[in-house]
Amino acid sequence: MQGEAVIADTMIITGIGGQYDRDAPYNSGYQIFPRRLSDVAAWVDRSSISELTVICKVYPNPTAENLTVIGTDKWDLYEVYSVTGIRVSEGSFVNNNLSVANLDSGNYIIRMRSADKVGTARFMVVR
Repeated sequence: MQGEAVIADTMIITGIGGQYDRDAPYNSGYQIFPRRLSDVAAWVDRSSISELTVICKVYPNPTAENLTVIGTDKWDLYEVYSVTGIRVSEGSFVNNNLSVANLDSGNYIIRMRSADKVGTARFMVVR
């Protein structure tokens, strides 16, 4: 119920904090002051989620024809989005390579998938 204290729970709290115990070993006396009710959210155990998001690098960047994902991860599928969030291309990778020859000049975001990972990267097409 709103306004009542929570006895025991795990939460994510955003707020202004400080330490009011100035004596060593400095491991107590911390306080957090949420600014509004929306700064307190229930904690969600994400340990059972098997999908891992990885920030990836691609080359050449900028490119005109082909794009290659750098790294040892083997990616299966891709989706390319414009910076406005519109999906402009999708397909399967061939050795972590794809053609971007059909894309207009501009900035894009690629989202890659494998069996247990999702990867993202930004790239630019220049003609």
